[in-house]
Amino acid sequence: MNKHVIISLLALAGLPSVAVCAEIAPDVQTRPQVQFETVQTRLQAQFEALVEDGFTGVVILALDGETIWSGTAGLADPAQGRPIDLDTQFDIASVTKTLTGMIAADLIDQGLLAPDTRFGEVFGDAPTPFNGLTLHQLLTHSAGLVDVVGEDAEALDAETQRARLYQTELRFEPGQGYFYSNLGYSLVAQMLEAVTGQSYEALLMSYLARAGIDSTGYALAADRDQMIIFEDGLALDEASWGGHPPGWTLIGNGGLTSSARELMAWRLAYQAGELTAPEAVARAHQPYQAEDQAGRSYYGYGLVVEDDPERGRIYWHNGGSRRFNAHWRSYADDGLTLVALSNQWQVTADQVEQHLSAVWFDAR
Repeated sequence: MNKHVIISLLALAGLPSVAVCAEIAPDVQTRPQVQFETVQTRLQAQFEALVEDGFTGVVILALDGETIWSGTAGLADPAQGRPIDLDTQFDIASVTKTLTGMIAADLIDQGLLAPDTRFGEVFGDAPTPFNGLTLHQLLTHSAGLVDVVGEDAEALDAETQRARLYQTELRFEPGQGYFYSNLGYSLVAQMLEAVTGQSYEALLMSYLARAGIDSTGYALAADRDQMIIFEDGLALDEASWGGHPPGWTLIGNGGLTSSARELMAWRLAYQAGELTAPEAVARAHQPYQAEDQAGRSYYGYGLVVEDDPERGRIYWHNGGSRRFNAHWRSYADDGLTLVALSNQWQVTADQVEQHLSAVWFDAR
């Protein structure tokens, strides 16, 4: 094998062991038993095949809060020969929305916001029809907004973003459809800033600090010695943000930097009710808005909710930018959580999740 590959089959030092909160907890006693040594061997074999096909990045699987397998492949900095590891910082792209939804649900629980808080109540200069958009509509992609009003690398400020928003037209009557809008989540982030008096990044990092997470964020968290640097010399902050702190085309909806270790720690702490009130966890994990006419999946607050006839209740979100892609997924009935991050598109985090989850469920 001519790629740098590290595979760990044991529990990872430093990842917390937590109990899953009642809203998404499996019935452990009725779960099919799994022979861990057998499934770990199969996971390793499948991962090596994905690496041979071109995957670089990192994957972690946890069961009931305990890490059961991890794999890393590739170089974080080819010029320096630095390998990708569990602490390598990636752009997690639209997985950012899950963290934004987490905060919004908690501020609702605290009474600082409500699902029916209107955009015009927070930003009094918002004209019709934008003043009537509700927080719930923005969080569930049912506001009728366009996708974006700027480029990822643009140093766009919040006021200019709102001014551009007011020049657009809604795609449909708010609350009467679904259209995935990155812009909508940036507007949510602006509302969070307005009611808390904190920047989005500072607010997010204050939540994550409750679980000892300190390297997930934007410019305050980015570490050039830990981040991905590509063969052409572009580092994460240059490739994803334009070489400056991210503008509002990204803030709240994408572009966060995090590592697989921290992303897994966040997900386990979040679903355990350690970052927000359990009621806020339950609120965010509701299947509010159908994403298609068939009703196969629903959007909650920053995450997708599905009920699979064979795998049960599933919560997940993925994301992608020009150079990065990411995926987290929790199989609630099985207590299984997976995080995958990658810095290439030949074999994506989505594909890795599909293949490794199949190994797990085939072993049940």
